[in-house]
Amino acid sequence: MKVHQIMRPKPVVLIVRLWQVEDKLRASVRPAHGGVTRYFKDMASLCAYLVEAQRVGAEVKPADAQGLK
Repeated sequence: MKVHQIMRPKPVVLIVRLWQVEDKLRASVRPAHGGVTRYFKDMASLCAYLVEAQRVGAEVKPADAQGLK
């Protein structure tokens, strides 16, 4: 499979912030152009959201993401 077949024609630009609370990873993701910030309590949820955001674009609805509500 060629790169142009798997990449979206328009890039998805997100601001991802990571921090640690005790021994647990936390993260937030927000579209760079502004919009809703979504929070995640673990790396698996963050990765699942990022994969879906790349697939459909940055406008993944909160109910679709496995982040914190």
